[in-house]
Amino acid sequence: MRPLVEAFEASTERREDFAARHDITVSTLDYWRRRCREEGEDAFIEVRPDIHERGSAVDLEFANGARLSYSGPLDPALLLMLVDRAR
Repeated sequence: MRPLVEAFEASTERREDFAARHDITVSTLDYWRRRCREEGEDAFIEVRPDIHERGSAVDLEFANGARLSYSGPLDPALLLMLVDRAR
């Protein structure tokens, strides 16, 4: 989400217009803006799945204790949806 927050910060769009254009809610945009400010540069790590590898397994543990385990073909859109739902 950091690239999206950075894009918003560099834009002159209203929050409502930017959020609608990126198919997210204003509250989601505000949440991530706040989180990026509070946690700084080292707060996030980039996850790049190898989309060519089939049958991969992903195990993630979030700071809030939530766990996400997935085994199967990795589709970046599916992985993003799973991470979003696990928060």
